Amino acid sequence: MQRAYFFLFLVLFAQCKSSSDKQAQTTDNATVSKPRRTYDYCYTNSSGIFVFNAGDRIGRQIKLDATDVHLSPDGTMLAYTYSDSANPERRIGMMDLETGRAVILDTACQNCYGPVWSPDGKYLAYNAFTGSEWGIKYVDTGGRHADFLARPDTHGYYSPSWTADSKRVLVQNMSAVYFIDLKGTIVKTIPFQDIDTNITASSSMSFLLTPKEDKLIYSTGLKWDSVPAPNSDETPNYIFSYDMNSKKVIRLTQGKYNCFYPVLRGDTIFCHGWNPTGREHELTNLYRMDVNGGNFKLAFKSCSYFSCRQP
Repeated sequence: MQRAYFFLFLVLFAQCKSSSDKQAQTTDNATVSKPRRTYDYCYTNSSGIFVFNAGDRIGRQIKLDATDVHLSPDGTMLAYTYSDSANPERRIGMMDLETGRAVILDTACQNCYGPVWSPDGKYLAYNAFTGSEWGIKYVDTGGRHADFLARPDTHGYYSPSWTADSKRVLVQNMSAVYFIDLKGTIVKTIPFQDIDTNITASSSMSFLLTPKEDKLIYSTGLKWDSVPAPNSDETPNYIFSYDMNSKKVIRLTQGKYNCFYPVLRGDTIFCHGWNPTGREHELTNLYRMDVNGGNFKLAFKSCSYFSCRQP
């Protein structure tokens, strides 16, 4: 009898040990799972699309047939505009940088472009053509529930940008800036004339709201002061700041630098451009400055369509 109890004890002990080992193995596997690879910056040049981190300028080249490429706020995904020869209508795509998997989202429109991430990474806002005018739609990053933010009526809307809380989108119709919530309600309107009577509007012109919501950052074209233009039909663009409280406009870029397409990263502004009086006037470089215009300097040479991870 004692031997029977002894063998039963050995069987139960072996089962308990096996269960403990499996549990420990599961715990160890969960502990050692690798975090997703993230990137700080994305840009395009003549060689293609690149993502890279601070201190690693070479980075990684992305094989993707795309334009308007934007890095997600967490640095793990790309959103982009896609078109092909078989279907010339543009669509919105998204790529996972970890797996390389790319998908085309159901954006509920036949022609759309220029996706912009919400700061929380949950949504993409984009330009959407419906009927005979452009409007602004947004879709969650799972590719579901595409809906209008700004429905075109007698005129179109262009160039969406997000507020820092991801609850509103700024759009423009080449006469005013509109703050729109996710239900499509216009909560604030600022006519261009109240900002700057010299604004040269275009559909690609975007207005960026600083995280403190005290300034609008934008670029607009002005006449060439006393400097001859490399192209007689071309006018320079400068980066400006409109103070929401004082209603004053300040030119941020200095000298003769032609700068456009501003990008906000916290309190830093990146912008594309060149110096028409310098040797690099044939190249589009990336410059950076403080949100008040100070510490203006070259950030990266020969790149365009820049986007960045948010701090």
